[in-house]
Formats: sequence, structure tokens, C-alpha cells
Amino acid sequence: MSTQFGELLSCNSKQRIITLQLIEDGANKPYCEFAIVPVDEYNELIERTKSGLTEAAERLET
Repeated sequence: MSTQFGELLSCNSKQRIITLQLIEDGANKPYCEFAIVPVDEYNELIERTKSGLTEAAERLET
């Protein structure tokens, strides 16, 4: 299953960020999930995602 992050739909920088996630599952049609998360958690998730993608790319190059 692959996951793609959609565009930021709405942002309240003091409290919450609303995100849209498009999930593609080979057995099912794509569907959307909405999540409301604290800004600091969202920023941490983005950093962890970037870090993970960088590590994966480095492994593919070797």
C-alpha cells in the first residue's frame, strides 16, 4: 500500500493543522482520510518523513 500526502487544506497556526491524505490500496479504490493534528506533531511527522525518504534514496543508490 502506498500513501501520498495531499495538500494542506486549512491551517490554524496556533493550534491545529487539517491535512488530507490520499491512500491507494491495490485491493481497493483510493480513499481519503482527514486528520486534525497539533502543529508540532505535524512538523515532526514531516521531518521524520523527509528523513526516511532521504535514507531510502541513499540505500537505493548503493
